[in-house]
Amino acid sequence: MKKIFATLITLCLCFGCSTVYAFSPDDLTAREDAEVQTSKMYDLTETDFDYVSNMVKTYCLKQKQQNNTKDQFRLVWTVSSLNHHKDVQYKIFKSKGAETYKEVVSSIDDTYDFIQIGSWFSISTMDELESDFEEDAVKAAIVTVVPMEYQSKDLYNTLKESNLPIYWKIRECNFDDTICTVEIAIGKYVIQPGDTLNTIAKKYNTSVEKILEQNQNITNPNIIYAGDYLVIK
Repeated sequence: MKKIFATLITLCLCFGCSTVYAFSPDDLTAREDAEVQTSKMYDLTETDFDYVSNMVKTYCLKQKQQNNTKDQFRLVWTVSSLNHHKDVQYKIFKSKGAETYKEVVSSIDDTYDFIQIGSWFSISTMDELESDFEEDAVKAAIVTVVPMEYQSKDLYNTLKESNLPIYWKIRECNFDDTICTVEIAIGKYVIQPGDTLNTIAKKYNTSVEKILEQNQNITNPNIIYAGDYLVIK
């Protein structure tokens, strides 16, 4: 099971609130010259996964705009849920294709729940990308983020048969109309209106007990909120 999970999680690797968070922009500028910028681990009771993700994404896009990185390298950002959905950490890579893929994969250990990968693409591909994900999210995730030499029918079948949720979000960049951003995570489920832990467990062939074990931030299993996310693996 651990081997299967390792295979699945590496798929996603290549590639208005008044709350005061411990996370700040200073964390994003301290190591700009590093090949890989790695944040400290943030407690999800003190910050928010989407807050971290949006800040890292904005930083990477600003770097592209300010430094004209299009022809030099493509920044890839990862935001990881860790320790049974209790912590979050980001990394920013100067993408080198398969080399970056290997580097991210080698960093995975048992603390990882899932890793959300993000990067930018030409705006001209946005409609096609959305269509591909709507038609077959498994195939689209593999083609989008896994280097060609790692793609295979076995990989597709393994992920398809696992019945894990695949999170994907494609958005236009609000300050650069030439690009869109794509973010993908395998094992991340966004709670929908009307969902209960029972219905989610049935959908993904798991149990409420397993979901609670994987999401130790849940204090009351009878109260979940649409828009929040769960780890399902």
